[in-house]
Amino acid sequence: MTSSDAPFPPSSASGTFIASSRVKINAPASLVFDILTDPSTWPDWNLFVPRAVSLPSEEPATKMKQGDKIRFLVSLPTTAGPNPKRSDTRTDELVELISVPSDEDTLKIYRANWSMIQTVTLPSFMLRCLRCNEIEVLGEDECEYRSWETFNGLAAWGLRFAAAGTLERGFNEWGEGLKKAVEDRWKAQKG
Repeated sequence: MTSSDAPFPPSSASGTFIASSRVKINAPASLVFDILTDPSTWPDWNLFVPRAVSLPSEEPATKMKQGDKIRFLVSLPTTAGPNPKRSDTRTDELVELISVPSDEDTLKIYRANWSMIQTVTLPSFMLRCLRCNEIEVLGEDECEYRSWETFNGLAAWGLRFAAAGTLERGFNEWGEGLKKAVEDRWKAQKG
């Protein structure tokens, strides 16, 4: 059984609730990883998080690196449909980039994770979030992008009842937007 055949989100993911997205992309996994981890491209394709800035400078974030602190400016879709109403919020994240080799020469799965940075105004017992992104190589020009976020803590219960559907819509927008951006770029590169 390949990872793409396994239950999703994975059974190791646990939380008060989990938002997720899964999409097959007709392009190399390395290109998906490059675009996903470059927030300067997000305004072009990411309706859910159209802007990210580096902390503490507040300059637009560029290619993510291990240990980066980034503020995501989130645009939540508050209604369903093709042109949903949106509300804006922000979340500060600590980036962890992981690449897992399948052999000495190639990567089978690319990973990029980030977790919410705890603040004085929102301590960890109130809310803890971990976002996991995986890009699994399925073929030379085919991969699967899987993303999920676990929400834990007292505030996660409120989020679960008030915003679980909204967050799920946002995750689907993110996955579909990434798919379109990567496939368009791959077609252009191939000529």
